[in-house]
Amino acid sequence: MWPSLITNMLKKGSLLLMLPFFNPTQILAEPRDSIFSRLLYRMNLPIPAEEEILTFQNKHLFYATSSNMLKRQKKIAVLNLNHPRKKSTLHLTSVPLSAYDISAIGVSEKKVVLISFDSIFFYERTKNVATLISSRANARGYSEIGFTENNHTMVLHKLYNYHPNDQKVCCEYLYLDAAQLLELQVDTLPYKAIAYSHQVHNWQLFPPQESFSYLALSTKNGLVKLNRYGNFDTLYLPSKGKSFVPDSLFNLNYRGKQMITHLLKKDQYYNRIEKIFQYQDTLIISEIYPGSGKDYRLLTYCYLKDGVYTFKEFIYKNGTNPTLQQANLSYSYPMFFYNGQLLVVAERQSKRLLRKNKFIHSLYYYAFQPS
Repeated sequence: MWPSLITNMLKKGSLLLMLPFFNPTQILAEPRDSIFSRLLYRMNLPIPAEEEILTFQNKHLFYATSSNMLKRQKKIAVLNLNHPRKKSTLHLTSVPLSAYDISAIGVSEKKVVLISFDSIFFYERTKNVATLISSRANARGYSEIGFTENNHTMVLHKLYNYHPNDQKVCCEYLYLDAAQLLELQVDTLPYKAIAYSHQVHNWQLFPPQESFSYLALSTKNGLVKLNRYGNFDTLYLPSKGKSFVPDSLFNLNYRGKQMITHLLKKDQYYNRIEKIFQYQDTLIISEIYPGSGKDYRLLTYCYLKDGVYTFKEFIYKNGTNPTLQQANLSYSYPMFFYNGQLLVVAERQSKRLLRKNKFIHSLYYYAFQPS
C-alpha cells in the first residue's frame, strides 16, 4: 500500500515520514502541449571521452574533472555559467590516496569533497587552491555529495539497490557541518522503487541555497522535501489518466539482472518519474508514461508562487540526431537546468583532433520552447 512506502522506520537515526491520505484523482493539470529543445551552443571540456567525467554544479559554477585528471594533474576545471567562456582551474595540493578511482566530487566556495569506493576526502578551498584536511573510510557506501543551507551543510548520500552482502541500507543521508565536518544527523529511508536504480534516473536535488532537498518517489507520482531536522513536505503531481507501478511488481521472486529485465519490459505500461530538475522556483519532472518508450517523455512544470504549486504538462520528443541538435532526456549523461536552459554533458568529436579520431566531453546548452 502507498503509506507503507515511507512509514515503519525501524531504527534510531532514521527519518519518520507520516504521509497524509491522498486521492490521486484530486490533482489535475492543464491540457498538454508539446515542447521542443533547440541547441544554442556548446563548450568543449578538457576531458577526453575515454575518461569517465565527474561533474558538479553549485549555483552559477560548474565543475568538471576525471579520476585520471585528479591523479595526474591534480585539477578540476571550473566554468562560470553566467559567462560560459570564462574558464578557470581549481588545483589540489595533494592527490587523494585510494586504491580505487574517484567516482564523485562535490564543490562549494570553501570545500571540495572526493568520494571513492573505500574513502572520502575533504579539502579546504581558498579561491582556486584546495588543501587536503582530512579523510575517512567510506564504510557506509556513500556515492554522491550535495550541499544545502547556503552551502553550510554537506550531505553525503546514497540511493542504489546494493547487493545485501555489500550494503544493507540502500537509501541514506549523512548531514555534516560543512565548516567543521561534524556529524549532524543520519537519516535512512526505505525506497520501494529502489530496483529501478539500475536504470537511468536522477531522483534527487540538493539546492545549495535552500534548507532542504528533494527526493522523487519514482513509482508514486510525488516528491518528498527533506531536511536534517526531520521536517518534510510531499508534493503530488497531476495524476489524471495515469497508471502507476503496482507494488506487486516488486514482489516477484526475481534477482539481479532478471529483475532489471522484468522491470524494463513493464515500463511501457506505467507512469514513472525518471528525472527531476529545478530552475529557480520551478520544478521540472521528466516522466516515462505508457507507450512512451525511449522516444517521448512527459514533462511536468511545477510553478511555486506564494507557497502554492500550479502545474503545466508537456509532451517532449527526445532527440535522436547524432549531432545532438535536440536533447535526449533519457540519456544517463549529467544534465541540469540553469538560466532557463537545459545543460547536458555529452561526448563529441573535436575538430581540432579530427585527424586522430579523438572525442572529448562537451557541455551543450539547449533552449526549451513550447509549440
